[in-house]
Amino acid sequence: MSDSVPTAEEDVKLALRVKRFVLLGVILVPIVAFILWRLALSSGNDKLLKAIRDAGEPANAVELDAYYKQVPAEKNAASYWIQGADEMIPPEGANLDAPWYRFKLPPRGQSFTNDLLAEARESLVSNQAALAAFRRAAEMTDSRYPIDLSQATLTLLPHLTRVKQVANLLRMESAIQAHDGNSRESVRAILNMLAAGQSLENEPVLISQLVRYAVDSMAFQCAEFLLNRAHPNDQELLTLTKAFEAVDDPRSLSLALIGERAFFVSVLDNPRLLALTSANGATPTPSENFTASAVSFTGFYQRERGFYLPEMATNIALARLPDPQRFLSHTNWDAGEARAKAGFYFLSGLTLSSVGRSVHRDAEHRAQARVALAAFSVERYRLKHNDYPKDLASLVPEFLPAVPIDPFDGKPLRFQLRAHGYIVYSIGTDAKDDGGAERPERRGTAKVPEDITFIVDRPARLDLTK
Repeated sequence: MSDSVPTAEEDVKLALRVKRFVLLGVILVPIVAFILWRLALSSGNDKLLKAIRDAGEPANAVELDAYYKQVPAEKNAASYWIQGADEMIPPEGANLDAPWYRFKLPPRGQSFTNDLLAEARESLVSNQAALAAFRRAAEMTDSRYPIDLSQATLTLLPHLTRVKQVANLLRMESAIQAHDGNSRESVRAILNMLAAGQSLENEPVLISQLVRYAVDSMAFQCAEFLLNRAHPNDQELLTLTKAFEAVDDPRSLSLALIGERAFFVSVLDNPRLLALTSANGATPTPSENFTASAVSFTGFYQRERGFYLPEMATNIALARLPDPQRFLSHTNWDAGEARAKAGFYFLSGLTLSSVGRSVHRDAEHRAQARVALAAFSVERYRLKHNDYPKDLASLVPEFLPAVPIDPFDGKPLRFQLRAHGYIVYSIGTDAKDDGGAERPERRGTAKVPEDITFIVDRPARLDLTK
């Protein structure tokens, strides 16, 4: 019995079945591959988040809010800083930003104008209640401002503006007291300024730490102004030394990055936050919500998280390195940003770009603290010997346990005697020794050589009997 030969109709049916099978495969294979990719991403990200929690760190904004330690009201310095800020009285007809926001220290060798002195003195008299509140706040060590970090990128931080206003008023007080030769009160205002910055030390938000750096920088400038205008005694200099030692905080950068990571994870978990942030808190339109959901379905946010978390883990580890390795690691930060751009990790690239610049501010902040410490020790040496030391090594061990190292290159801070004084300096973010080139009062578009300097202009030998 011979096999039957397929008919043309059967051939067509077979061809159709094959085509359907192939078409089904074309459809199903990508779907299955997509599902497996999403599952792998989710599993990998869960492991990354578990590692963060196992290290005792917050993995999202809700956990971050709990990580920011609560402080009992009666022990909370933040409450008193806000109370003092609320009591600040601007001049008649001026807004709250004036005049202390506009107040600037005159260049070395120059004095305040009579009009500015009169305006400043009037402001200080009218703000005695606020200044008294600041002194009370400065005596407290624990602080937490009333903010809800669980809102992630929607967290409101109105206290940061208030802290800057407080610092500007205290800068005015310190400068006027130094101008009048009252070193005791000038030092107290500097200490209060540092305490205002210190009230932000545990706030795990990058912008909060940057505001703290800015406040500490004001105190640094006031200390330099004080040493050029008045002659603080040994005890006052020792008090300043202890206060600036606390400024040299090695954990502030890593703390800020931990907060940024937690915010970013919460945004990826809830893309609606991204829409709300871009709309400045306004309710997103239905189309914006639909777009966020559609993008989330594609795995875009999971993919971003899978790239971002390892990069931030590396950056946080780099932020904990000793000097100068921490600053020198900025090339790794830049490389991470480049990898984000090359891999089309758009959200990660934007975030890494902002946090990468913070390593420079962190190093500048700690360099200023160390330069100030060295200058205070030079002054203490002068008080004892009625002369300046020939180098910073001469201050060890009586006035310094060791010569502070420069965060930018790990070498000892530089010191130069001048015809009428001296300069202590760090080489700054360009990592080049520019011979103590002072930062220009106004920076133009062109990059000019500059160091982080503390300059005192006055004779090496003083008549201490006067």
